[in-house]
Amino acid sequence: MKDMKENKEFIYYPIIVYTLNRYEHFRRLVESLQKNTDADKTELVIGLDYPPSEKYREGFEKIRDYLPTISGFKKVTIFTSEKNLGPYKNEMRLINYVKELGYDATIGTEDDNEFSPNFIQYMNWALNRYREDKSIYAICGFNKLDTSGVKGNVFKLNKIFAGWGVGQWFDRREKVAPYRDLYYQKEILDNMPFYIIFSKKIYKANAILGMLYGGWPYGDTIPMFLPDEERWCVFPTISKVRNWGQDDSGMHGGSVTRFEEYSTMPIDQSPIFEGDNHDDIFSPIMEKRFNAVYKKSFSSYVKSVFKYLVYKMTGKVLVAKYSSKWLHIRLESLKLPNEQ
Repeated sequence: MKDMKENKEFIYYPIIVYTLNRYEHFRRLVESLQKNTDADKTELVIGLDYPPSEKYREGFEKIRDYLPTISGFKKVTIFTSEKNLGPYKNEMRLINYVKELGYDATIGTEDDNEFSPNFIQYMNWALNRYREDKSIYAICGFNKLDTSGVKGNVFKLNKIFAGWGVGQWFDRREKVAPYRDLYYQKEILDNMPFYIIFSKKIYKANAILGMLYGGWPYGDTIPMFLPDEERWCVFPTISKVRNWGQDDSGMHGGSVTRFEEYSTMPIDQSPIFEGDNHDDIFSPIMEKRFNAVYKKSFSSYVKSVFKYLVYKMTGKVLVAKYSSKWLHIRLESLKLPNEQ
């Protein structure tokens, strides 16, 4: 196949999905993509990981048996495993496969998203339109901000990244490749001086602590280490994604409140996406709204400072868990790869 970087014609990019055992979520995702305009022009690439323990076996087997029945796409490519890879390695084998085909980008998703019927059109339009604009880090399908008054049907921000259904060029992924190394993140954290508690860098320190505790380089966190001018993301004014993963079935937990909010969130129901042609999609309105919604509270600042100081003194992460009656506080070790 001709190198896609040299091919200026319109490209229909593959969609990669990595999964393990969440059968109901995965089936909902596939069925929503099957209803998409241009699904028949799209290769669906699926990575089914092997269960790390028996509690994942039932869901794994349901997905395994469902995979051969999937149709409606240009092609369905399936990767399986004989041992557990973990989400990062599972995702990377799919990315490497797409690279080997000659593409310069891919559309990626976890298995707990439901998509608008024009999600594929939106993603391919944006990946093609902004391919040469190196300031654009990613094309995001999810958006929960109020976009009334915004010109057109897309906008860009450099303050946030939403990984629930995202299109990204491989050269942009390489920009943050060092930050996917948790040992490198730990080195950054250890070299941060105490006086960062008086600056906004304390939030970066807290973000790194979160990744070190989780043992996973969070895709929605690492873009914050890029310069402002290199981390713009394109968003739709009407979300193309509804997330069902806040039911505590995945790696990142969830809550009843968050599940109700995201699983009932309205998404675009139009089968067709017609991209904007205006050149400047930055909206000061959206920057103000983002700042208002995600403004850091004084309590979040105090928590960040306290957790940072505890780490500096003990080398461990302060974890607080709330129950109906008690606040449980404990220190836990970092979860670096060789300790998992």
